[in-house]
Formats: sequence, C-alpha cells, structure tokens
Amino acid sequence: MSLFQQWAFIVKEALDKSFLVAKFFCALHVTNTYLCSPALVQGPSMLPTFNLTNELVLLERISIRNGKAGPGDVVVLRSPENPRKCVTKRIIGKEGDNITYIVDPKNSDKTETLTVPKGHVWVQGDNIYNSYDSRHFGPVPYGLLQGKVFWRIWPAGAFGSIGRRPETVDPALKLFRSYSSRTSRDNAGSLQKRNVLLVIAHPDDESMFFSPTINQLTSRGHNVHILCMSIGNADGIGNVRKEELYSASATLKVPIQQVTIMDHPDFQDGFGKIWNTSLLSNILEKKIHDDAIDIIITFDNYGVSGHCNHRDVHLGVQRFMLDTSQRDIEAWELVSTNIIRKYSGPVDIWFSLWSAQNSLNGQMHCLLNENPRRSYAAMSRHLSQWVWFRKLFVSFSSYTYVNTLRKINT
Repeated sequence: MSLFQQWAFIVKEALDKSFLVAKFFCALHVTNTYLCSPALVQGPSMLPTFNLTNELVLLERISIRNGKAGPGDVVVLRSPENPRKCVTKRIIGKEGDNITYIVDPKNSDKTETLTVPKGHVWVQGDNIYNSYDSRHFGPVPYGLLQGKVFWRIWPAGAFGSIGRRPETVDPALKLFRSYSSRTSRDNAGSLQKRNVLLVIAHPDDESMFFSPTINQLTSRGHNVHILCMSIGNADGIGNVRKEELYSASATLKVPIQQVTIMDHPDFQDGFGKIWNTSLLSNILEKKIHDDAIDIIITFDNYGVSGHCNHRDVHLGVQRFMLDTSQRDIEAWELVSTNIIRKYSGPVDIWFSLWSAQNSLNGQMHCLLNENPRRSYAAMSRHLSQWVWFRKLFVSFSSYTYVNTLRKINT
C-alpha cells in the first residue's frame, strides 16, 4: 500500500468517525429540544411534591408543543421576569378558566378572581405560602412553557411518575404489609418489630448479597437473625471464616448471639455438593420455633451466582414452606438478575424500582442500601475472601446497592 493510500485510508476513517460523532450530537440535540430532557428541581415552592434539595426529573416536550399541557400538570417554564431562569410550577388554569386565588395566604384569607387570557396559563407552586408565581407576575404566556415533568429519576426512593405523590410508606415496612394485616399493631399504630431470619449458604453471603436488606431492617429496629448452613470449609479454613462471619455481622448491626453457623456433614461447602433439603427444612423448623421467627429471607432458585449451595438453600426453605403447618410465616427470595444488571452498580436501582412497582399484588419489594459503606466494611471483615476480584464485586455489584425481594408462594 502506497503512502497516499495509507493517508487516504486514515482520512476516510477519521471522517467516518467524525460523521458518527456528529450524528450522535444531532440526535442528542433533537431529543433534548423536541422530545425529552432532564432537569433539576430545587427550592421550597413545590413542597411537598419535590424536596428542597436537587431532584432530577425528566421533561417531555411533545405535550407542550401540541398544546396538551393543562391544569394539574407540573411544568418547567422560563420566568416571565428573568428569561435566563427556569422555574417549576403546577398549572392551575388555562385560557378562559376563572381562577380564584388567595392573594397573601401568610397574612389573610383575601381572595381575588380573574379569567385567564387567551394564550396564557395560570401557574402556582404547591407550597402557596412560599412560592413566587402567577399571584405575583400574573398569567404566563404559553410559549414560555419548556416541558411537562413526567418522571422523577432522583432521589431513587421517589423514582416514578409525577402525577402521584412520592411513596411515603417505609420500604422496609412494605415488606410486612401482608403479614401485618393478620397481626395486631402497637398502641402508636405503627407496625410491630419483627423477627426476621436470613438463611444463607456460606459466610460472606450476607455481606455480598443481602446487605441492603439487613441495613434496612436493622435501622428500623427489626430483629435480624442469620442462619448460615455451612462454615465455608471448601479451602480448609472453615473455622477462620466462621469468626469472620461473626465480625461482619457485628458490623451490620446483627448481634452475634443471633447468628447461627452450621457445621454438618450434609452441608459442606463446594460445587457438586448436594445438600439434604429435607434435613435443612427440619433445622429451619426448629430455628423458627426457638426464635419466634415471623419472616424468612433467602436466595431464589438461581441463587444470584448459580452456586448449587445457594440453590439448595432455596429448595430447603421452599420445602419447609410446603410442609409447615405454620400459616403465619412468610418467605421472601432475593431476585437474581442478568449479568448486565448484576454488574451495573447503583444504576440497577431504577430497574429494580421499576420492576417492583410493576409487580402484581405487592409480590415484590425493593430495598435500597442506605449505607453502602457499611456493606463494604462488613465484606472487608472476611479477610480470607477479601481478594481483588471480590473488592471489585462489592464496588460494582448491584447487590451492594439494592435488593429486590419476591414472595415465595406455596
């Protein structure tokens, strides 16, 4: 290949990549200008719909361009007094509507009524006591509307569509709704504290996979018990790993007296080791009776990583639920995700919240990790397992940041 041909090839490659980048930015511009774009909402005027601090939302622009935005919609608009500034308000009335509003709600109940002129809308903040809106600058030209807020992205706990209020029920307590409907409430009307049993296969499962659940439950005062079905003796260091589990449990605020670690010949750590699910069910029955357990949490039938010991723990819990006569016990399984979601870190929070919100009859609940640093610290207590790839796992695994629990139906 001649020098000229080499340069021609390089120039062609450079132009192709340049055109690709240009196409990407063109598509981004069209999307941002005409379809959908992110925005930050802050300040007191939209309390309680939005918090004081920054909330990330999505705007859709199609409704505005088609004249479909109307009363009740939350919109972002350019301030009629400062075009460089955008504000978030709720549309109260459109052209032709008669609006009656309180002039100064802080000081009096005096009201005034007006008709919204053609081509205008009347906007107000949800917090009428601390909002600078149409009561001060009058009806707003429709052309100043930039977009309709339709989805909240952050904070993750309030992820979802705008048009409903953010979820106010504690996510850890939602897990107990169906159970609590069959039990009494305390005098204050709040849910009673529960005895929750986490059933795992190996020391470090609690930190690698279940720490969001543990952190949520312990922070709400629930009594978390851990039943570990093996000492993790595949490499001959079972006694070391046993002590590491006690240390990690203490870091996760689980008292060591509530941690039970089995060392039974039928429950030995390792691939290809088939565990006795009937015996596991019997051990579970005794543990539940001795500690007055209300709720069981364990792996699902894939066991996150596909490890056969994880899957056998699930089968043992499932067998117990089929055989038990205790109808007031509920069991929940940790949902396994595909490899992309598994290693997407905190990004998976939104996928998990979406899947839980769209589950039928409250069969799935999403628990966010309120203290990921504690999870990292707990896993670091497993010094024998604290090698480079597990450090990466804890940093990038979605199971460090969120757990989706699904009810085990029998």
